[in-house]
Amino acid sequence: MKKTILFLVCALFAQFISFAEEAPAAAEPFIVACIGDSITAGGYPKDLQAALGDGWKVLNFGVNSRTAQVDGKEFNGKGELGYVKTLVYENSLKSKANAVIIMIGTNDSKTVNCVGREEIFKRDFAALVDKYIAMESKPIVIVALSPFAKSSGWTISEERIRTVINPAQREVAEQRGLAIVDTHKLFEENAAKILSGDGIHPNGEGRKLLAEIFAAKLKELRK
Repeated sequence: MKKTILFLVCALFAQFISFAEEAPAAAEPFIVACIGDSITAGGYPKDLQAALGDGWKVLNFGVNSRTAQVDGKEFNGKGELGYVKTLVYENSLKSKANAVIIMIGTNDSKTVNCVGREEIFKRDFAALVDKYIAMESKPIVIVALSPFAKSSGWTISEERIRTVINPAQREVAEQRGLAIVDTHKLFEENAAKILSGDGIHPNGEGRKLLAEIFAAKLKELRK
């Protein structure tokens, strides 16, 4: 009797092991790394996660006040605000992302960062983009043009965004065959309803609209 019970227990255990070995492993999520300044840090990645749903993992690597330029400054000339000087940047390169959204350049339009420094911005922006292209995970890289700015707060300049920052971003992306999302046009056409009171950062509706545009592009490129 004892031998029979032992045999049955062993048989059931063997079946359990066999089932565990045959059960398919859960699919790894598709990781999206969102790179940028306060427009990113302010929360659109959370809305992007909601827009994408299951099977996706959105990571927010935005840092307030940061620039694409390595030696970028605050509007008063103070600080060392290059995005590449942050721990967040280092962590983003270790994220094993399958896709990267880069939206940084608004702070580079500040007077201290832009006037007479147009080529420096282009050079440093290109170097930043190339770092993500070179990630071991070989991610899809999306360049989002810096959004329309309704205000000149902190010496951020819509004219410089439109005539210096956006053209350089577009040129870098096109030279590398990368996808471009024209968030500048998106913000300009919808400024009255999606910009917060400071005229630069998106409100809740703006963050959701950003998320919808990025989600559509990611799904298109993932096919």
